[in-house]
Amino acid sequence: MDGTTTAPAPEHAAAENRSKRQGRVEVSVAQIIDRAENTPAPFRAGLFASVLSGLCLWACFPPLDLGFLAWLAPLPWLMLIRLKKPTRWQSLSAWLGGMAFTIPALQWMRYGDPLMYIGWIALAFYVAAYIPAFIGLNRLAVHRWNLPLLVTAPVIWTGLEYLRGWMLTGFGWYYLGHTQYRWVELIQISDVTGAYGISFVMMLFTTAVALQIPERWFARLGLLPRTSANTDAPVLSMKRPFTGLVVASLLLASVVGYGYVRRSQAEFEVGPRVGLVQGDFKAALSIPASQYEEAFLGQASARRHCLAGRDVPLFAAFRRPGDDPGRSETGRSVLPARNLASPRSSRRLIRSGGKVGSSDGHRPWCV
Repeated sequence: MDGTTTAPAPEHAAAENRSKRQGRVEVSVAQIIDRAENTPAPFRAGLFASVLSGLCLWACFPPLDLGFLAWLAPLPWLMLIRLKKPTRWQSLSAWLGGMAFTIPALQWMRYGDPLMYIGWIALAFYVAAYIPAFIGLNRLAVHRWNLPLLVTAPVIWTGLEYLRGWMLTGFGWYYLGHTQYRWVELIQISDVTGAYGISFVMMLFTTAVALQIPERWFARLGLLPRTSANTDAPVLSMKRPFTGLVVASLLLASVVGYGYVRRSQAEFEVGPRVGLVQGDFKAALSIPASQYEEAFLGQASARRHCLAGRDVPLFAAFRRPGDDPGRSETGRSVLPARNLASPRSSRRLIRSGGKVGSSDGHRPWCV
């Protein structure tokens, strides 16, 4: 009692230490499981999926021109939307995936002038930003507002295409519908909806296919958290996804059927034979006189070949200062292609049998 300390019994101390160790182990296991269930998939998984989509979309356009891939290219992006928990830095990976499409697709811009490298990269960054916007808006609509992905994906994709064709003076190139120019029956709906309608139908069908992808495919791509006990399914569960595929297939069949009907109704009149001359000289903001003369002589040679057997020779974006746009070396009249930039001018050319008056109204430019 006086200055002495009573030591606990050895059995009691050992039991207390064992209880503390067990408590720490139990808490640690619970924390590990909780972290595993709430940890998103790694950045590299989302980056791989997004870059795969971007490269496939690039392959749909020249030089590869594999238009059929456009029906599959958006699938990885749609898979990222279906995840209940986004991958790490998903917006960044989506943007990089968009640049995997836009940088090679727009690389032709650099040929005009060294300064165009800046425009090439700037435009590629801008157009690529529509991909994370597409994924983010869909995730908001699907996971927060509980809207069906089959509806939101085609609406948002088509709306962003329309916005891109209008904002900042517009860039209406490389739409999803542009990849299907070979499928003549499908693109006939453009007389009502333009290319936007084709993009809508394509995205609707691709979304219906994306909803059929089972969860194990997500796991193989590393898009799911690695956890042994996953009670909360990380993939958006859709009721009756097969119904959506049936609806998308019926809409696609209806659009193609419309194309067959429209083509069967076409009665075209015989019009003028048109030859288009486009020089292969290097375009630049400033051309030395020697190179300009060489390009002009090549254009003149192509002009002589074009006149043989054709009613209307057209010349795209080329004119030497002082050159008469309405007269060729042989004395025949020619027409610069820029004068047919509007549909109204094109219709006027066809209806007149190839006889279009010059800007001064005194003599025809083509006969």
